[in-house]
Amino acid sequence: MSNSVYSNSTPDCVLTTAAQVTTGVTRGVQYLIDAVLDTTLLAEIYLQVTSSQGGALHLLILAFTPTLVIPIGTYIMMERMLWMLARDKATPVPDFVGKVSPPWKNPFNAAFVCGPI
Repeated sequence: MSNSVYSNSTPDCVLTTAAQVTTGVTRGVQYLIDAVLDTTLLAEIYLQVTSSQGGALHLLILAFTPTLVIPIGTYIMMERMLWMLARDKATPVPDFVGKVSPPWKNPFNAAFVCGPI
């Protein structure tokens, strides 16, 4: 437990997470474009396994769905991580980033800062 706490308490963890998500989403979109253009090996493998275009399409959708869903959870994790670091005064402008929004009761400023990242 202490290793994960230590690795998530460094100021560059938000940028590292953002880079990983960006790379994953980019690769996922590339695979989807290749699948639509029918130039990917994955689509051909699925077509041979299922012997139908509908089955291959469903398997491609199943393979691509995490590319759409995972960034949402990762974005939420990044904003909470940034808020935690700001709360501990480990980020620039910690009073702004570490503030919890009174009407929404969430770290809105941290989410706002994570948007462009």
